[in-house]
Amino acid sequence: MALYTSGITGGSYADSGVSQNETYTYAVSALNDAGESALSDTVTAEPDPAPDAPTGFAAAALTHDHVELFWEDMSYTESGFFIERHERVPGGTWDEWSELQTVPADTTRFADRWCEGGMEYEYRIAATSDAGSSSYAVGTATTPAAPSPAESPINAPQGLSAAPVAGVDYVIRLTWLPPSNVSGFVYVEAAREGKNFKTVASLPASQAVYDFTGEGTTKYAFRLRVDDGVGAWAYSDSAAATAAERPRTPWLRHPAPLHRRTRGGCARRGPAA
Repeated sequence: MALYTSGITGGSYADSGVSQNETYTYAVSALNDAGESALSDTVTAEPDPAPDAPTGFAAAALTHDHVELFWEDMSYTESGFFIERHERVPGGTWDEWSELQTVPADTTRFADRWCEGGMEYEYRIAATSDAGSSSYAVGTATTPAAPSPAESPINAPQGLSAAPVAGVDYVIRLTWLPPSNVSGFVYVEAAREGKNFKTVASLPASQAVYDFTGEGTTKYAFRLRVDDGVGAWAYSDSAAATAAERPRTPWLRHPAPLHRRTRGGCARRGPAA
């Protein structure tokens, strides 16, 4: 039996040094200047188990910039699932794992729309709760090469411009002239300075404005890809802007009154009588 000494004065105690799959027995005693009481009756407890790992995890590349993830939820106690990803050029070296997304409990599907063409992606997913995390399930997918925009039979959006929105932190507004012969979708792609383009929004082809929220003092490049839904597509020219923070109202101290010293005392400086 393990006994813990504590200086608590209330009626409860939280034991944070436990391990899963172990049984713990507890007893308490009272203590004052006159001595210590006998031990109380004992109680036993086991920590809640970590949630079960998801099964059937699979990754499917649907387009050059879209991988769909599927899995089966095997636990009733998870608070959510966290998904991690790393990538490589096929045959190359994997980069470091990074967190992709945390999704709510009971979720069984996730769309990764931050992919690049011609890359191999490996994903891992675990269920998590206050009691801990499950083991990982792992899946891989390879995206096809991005299509070439040459000789597209549809018109690309024209006149793309990007500018910070006045009075709003880190928001860049994109405007353009929508294509005249497309009834499908327009995809907004963004790239941090020096990085590759990634799809950040899918909009009706008739839409001509989009507000993008970035990170402070970061420069972004943008382009639009229009898709008629039957395989034809085209890119717009690119535009760039920096996500800016709106200026703050300066704090003005109340000016102290001015005085001038005169013979025999002080005279307050003010308007002439």
